[in-house]
Amino acid sequence: MAAEPQWQLLERPITIEEFQQLPFVRSVFFHYGMKFMDSPRAVLRTNSKGGTEVKIRVPPEHIKDVVFHYQLRFADKERRQDTDYKGAKVERFVFQTMLDDHVVYSIHVPTSGEYFLEIFANKIDDSHRVGEDPNSPMMPFRLKCACKFRVICDSLQNKMHPLPCCAAGEWGPAKSIRHFDLIPVTHRVGVISPQTDRIEIKFKIPRPLHFLAKLRKNGIDDHALDRFVDTSVSGNELTVSVLFPESGQYGLDLYARPERAADSQTLAHAAKYLINMEKVSQTIELDVTKVDAATLMSKDKWGALPMFEKLGMRALSHRDAKIRTTDSNQLTIEMGISERLQISYHLIREPDEDHREHVTVARNEEGRKVKFFVNMLRPGNYLFAIYAKQDTDPSRKMVNVFNYMIKYSPDGSSHINSNETPKRDKKIRIVWQKIINFNGG
Repeated sequence: MAAEPQWQLLERPITIEEFQQLPFVRSVFFHYGMKFMDSPRAVLRTNSKGGTEVKIRVPPEHIKDVVFHYQLRFADKERRQDTDYKGAKVERFVFQTMLDDHVVYSIHVPTSGEYFLEIFANKIDDSHRVGEDPNSPMMPFRLKCACKFRVICDSLQNKMHPLPCCAAGEWGPAKSIRHFDLIPVTHRVGVISPQTDRIEIKFKIPRPLHFLAKLRKNGIDDHALDRFVDTSVSGNELTVSVLFPESGQYGLDLYARPERAADSQTLAHAAKYLINMEKVSQTIELDVTKVDAATLMSKDKWGALPMFEKLGMRALSHRDAKIRTTDSNQLTIEMGISERLQISYHLIREPDEDHREHVTVARNEEGRKVKFFVNMLRPGNYLFAIYAKQDTDPSRKMVNVFNYMIKYSPDGSSHINSNETPKRDKKIRIVWQKIINFNGG
């Protein structure tokens, strides 16, 4: 910064103190003519609810082609490598969306402390869009750091919940316009507050496309929500129909690919909406288990439960329900199943951290084996519950069939005791009650 005001070449020269408070920016910020709105400082202090905001205006000649992304992470050395907070990605506490000529970042941090917010951007070209060639995939592109902030939350009055576990990145339909030329007809912003139990989101489509929509809600298995969302195409109009089974906050992901694309071409993420359903006229029971709490409060309920064998299931890799691992934070549990079974699961780290998103499932081609790939982010006790039901079961309910306790201790300390002490057993019962609550009980 020039010490002499006249050499700053500014209409209103600034002091050294003002300069030091300006956000850290890189060349890409100026290259695309970006400007901050509301004059933010380099250090953003949150309100009592952990909230703060950044808005960046983009000139009209770039707004349709510039892509933004972000990273939120802890700033203190002890947690700098942690990407999660109580089982949820820290980035799920940021809402990014495009509004007219600017991008908005609404941050609500999960706990008091200091964070780094880094915003990335770059301009795309036609190779990053879906065009006329159905077998020409969108090419990956590199994002560059545009600006960076330190976020400080001194205290937090309310517990903040993560946004629904949708695809990463921006909310709203701007992505669908930019990459697919899908034009929203009914819902042009990323947040929807329905007045009825059912909504229809419509787009104009430029060419034949295959679509998939997924409805998400924290604490609910995605598969349990599949029957409440549907897509249909009439002429050049796409309709995404959603029925909300209960009140709460939902996320809606929309994926697409050219209709004549090869089967090997995956669907690309096109848009997502945050939907705040305040009240439904009639609650619909979900495809989850409502287990009598007393049946899970006894320590002899670890392992196979009565319906496990009745549904024709077999434990192939881990017959002992209590597992201790010291050499790896990854565990693969394999089971034999009937090809007509629907499978679900839940993973909680004591005392109450929901880690369901750190489990992936794969079935073999015949559908008679299923593998659960369990990732444990930190040492501790993990409670892994498996649910199942027959495809033909009209009750739409999944049944708890097997319960594991997994002790991950990379330092080799404190193994699981098969005869739990009364104090320890009480703690387990409390955590199992939380699992029941997560699954609709």
